[in-house]
Amino acid sequence: EWELLHSKEDSLGFTQVQFSQTYDELEVWPSSVTVQINPQGHAHVVTAAYAPTPKNLETKPSLLATSAYRVAVEHLQSEGLPFSDSAHLESQQLLVYAPLSSNPHLAYSVSLHEGSGVDWQVMVDAHSGEILTSINQVCTAAAQGSGADVSGQTVPIELWFEDNQYSLLNTTKSMHDEQRSDPPGFQTTVGGILIYEAGNVSPQENPDNFNPGLVSSVSPDSGFPADAVSASINLAKVYDYYEARHQRTSIDGQGGNIIGITNVPINNAYWQNDVITFGNLDTWTHALDFAGHEMTHGVIEKTAGLIYQNQPGALNEAIADIFGESVEAFENNGVPDWKLGTLLNSPLRDMRNPGSLEIGQGRPYPSRMSDFIPPNDPFLDNLQGRDNGGVHLNSSIINHAFYQLAEGLPESVGLPAAEQIFYRAVTTKLQKQSQFLDCRIACIQSAEELFGVGSTEARQTAEAFNTVEIFDQTLPTEPTRPY
Repeated sequence: EWELLHSKEDSLGFTQVQFSQTYDELEVWPSSVTVQINPQGHAHVVTAAYAPTPKNLETKPSLLATSAYRVAVEHLQSEGLPFSDSAHLESQQLLVYAPLSSNPHLAYSVSLHEGSGVDWQVMVDAHSGEILTSINQVCTAAAQGSGADVSGQTVPIELWFEDNQYSLLNTTKSMHDEQRSDPPGFQTTVGGILIYEAGNVSPQENPDNFNPGLVSSVSPDSGFPADAVSASINLAKVYDYYEARHQRTSIDGQGGNIIGITNVPINNAYWQNDVITFGNLDTWTHALDFAGHEMTHGVIEKTAGLIYQNQPGALNEAIADIFGESVEAFENNGVPDWKLGTLLNSPLRDMRNPGSLEIGQGRPYPSRMSDFIPPNDPFLDNLQGRDNGGVHLNSSIINHAFYQLAEGLPESVGLPAAEQIFYRAVTTKLQKQSQFLDCRIACIQSAEELFGVGSTEARQTAEAFNTVEIFDQTLPTEPTRPY
């Protein structure tokens, strides 16, 4: 039932062999398994989140694919989302939909987007036409010259000069492939950091006029918008962090382009379709931790692929926060402030003391599992899209565990060791629908591989998760399959 996806050797000599589950030649989504092979060639660890073999499941659809598309669009329209009758169909796949919490269904996975910032995956039952779930997949932040950043400071910037134009394109990183690259276009550049400008046009409200252009000037020392300058500087710093700390070349680990779009009239930053978009209603481009946060969403997508819903989505957000804060500390002589969005009008999350910030209506961010906000909690009705089941809210529990491991415990291991443990967990062990308990197990196993079984790092990793009440005997918060 398993189909090989890829096999990759890591820096410790272990090989991660990842498989996706199939049934009757259909993908069983979102099931996956990773077998870790040790340097001696033996199976060492298996990490998995998968479904039992479906029973008596009819795999010939009763519903036409065109009908599934129509059902998906009408569902999104009924939810008040900006989808027209000609919504762009990104992909459509017949598969077995088998989340951990319900029986399997034959389903069409319909991926739709309506411009930048609107990207939905809708599961439509291929027999009944019922909407099984819908997930917003947008994770919600050569030549040299100079320009003023958002703070007003003049800083050096890397540019590309061609046809009497200086473009905000950085080709100085080791990922740049001079032999295959033909800048400045993003489709012909290989291994560059490119900054585009949206002209204060919203992709949601005005998709027909959303056409960002590469930021350029006739002078190397003027004509570059401040938010574009800050975005270029900060995305380069995030690249430097991942390369120096984790030997990762770019978001995909293979030197792929890093693309930022600035000057969009929203109060947010987000990752979607290999692009980082920065809103202009706050200083998003100036917040280095959020540049790191959004790029980390991309790293997660290329590795664990954590689905953006419920506990896997909260893990996705937490890991993005963790490495956003790690990037900021890397640029600040290793000293973190433990707050996400320090340079925004007000910080969004506090990893040291999550409960010091309120979600709203007097409710603080949770610090431990006894504060966990379940997906059916009525409080989520106050949030747009019910926060996809609390992905931003419950992320603070995992964030706080990371803080405890790095600094909060009496015998904490320090930030560099904590980063290595969590990075190894997300890139070699976590799966699409991993739960908080899986994160505990993955981090302890990663600590043992990095520092040894019984090491201080492994013991303190377990203790960090204990402090947030994610224990070995903890059961998943969401219900298990009924058979």
